[in-house]
Amino acid sequence: MVCLSAHFLNTGFQIGAWNMAIDEALFQKCKERFLLRKEKHTPVPIFLRVYGWSKPTISVGRFQNVRTDFDLEKSLSEGVDVCRRMTGGRAVLHDCELTYSIIGTSNLLGKKISDTYEKISFALKIALDKLGVESDFVLPEKRVYASNPSCFATYSVREILCQGYKISGSAQYREGDVIIQHGNILFKSSEKKLSNLFQFKQSPIYPEEKSLGIFEILGVQLEFESVAEELKKAFQEIFKIDFDRCCMLDEDIESAERLVYEKYNDLFWTKVS
Repeated sequence: MVCLSAHFLNTGFQIGAWNMAIDEALFQKCKERFLLRKEKHTPVPIFLRVYGWSKPTISVGRFQNVRTDFDLEKSLSEGVDVCRRMTGGRAVLHDCELTYSIIGTSNLLGKKISDTYEKISFALKIALDKLGVESDFVLPEKRVYASNPSCFATYSVREILCQGYKISGSAQYREGDVIIQHGNILFKSSEKKLSNLFQFKQSPIYPEEKSLGIFEILGVQLEFESVAEELKKAFQEIFKIDFDRCCMLDEDIESAERLVYEKYNDLFWTKVS
C-alpha cells in the first residue's frame, strides 16, 4: 500500500506558461517520490491545485495540431496567449473560470482512465450541487465526439452538463502509475470568442454555444475562493482523504521556473504537433 500525503494549493491567477509549468513540476515530484517510496520510506504526495489565468489563454492538448486547428498569430495579436498542456484533449480558452489539477497515483485516483474520470466527475457534481448548480452527467448515448478542435464543442461520457450545456471539461495524462488530470469549472463561457480563432467553418450541426458558465446559470457571481473550497471538500469526500492547505516549496518553484524557461515559453513546444 502506498503511503500518501495530500496537499491543497491555491496558486492564484498566473500566465499560461507558469500555470502549466507548476503542474508539470508537481507531477514530476509525485513521480520521483513514487519511484523512491520503498527505498526512502517517504510518503507519495497527492496534489489538488486550483488556479486562474491572468490573461485570456488558449491551452491546447498535448497531441493537438496547432497549425491546422487555429490561427496562432491571430490569437497572439488579439491579446490571447497560447500554451500547450501536458495532458491530452482539445483546445480550451481559459478566461473566466476556475481551473483545477489533481496529481497522484493510480491506487487512489483509479487504475483505469475511465475510473479516474468517473471519480473526478462525481466530485465536480457534488461541488456544483453545493453551489446551487443542478448538474447531470453526459450519458453514453448522448456523447458527441465531433471533428471539432474545441473541448467544449464535444461531449464525452461522465462530463458535466447543466441545462444541456457543458460547464466543465477535463483532460488526463499518465506515466505508469502517476496521473494528472486537468479540468475547469466555467464561470462564463468563452466558446464564441474561441471559435473565431479556429481555422474551420462552424458546422450548423455543432453550434458555437455548447457551453455555459455557472455565473450565467445562477445569475450571480460567486467568489473564486468559495468555489475552490467546495471543490476541495468534494474531492475529500470522494477520495476519502484530507487535504492540508499549503504553499509551493522553493524546490517546486525552482522546478517550475526551469520548465518555463526550457519548455513552456518556447513556441516550438506550443507549435509542435
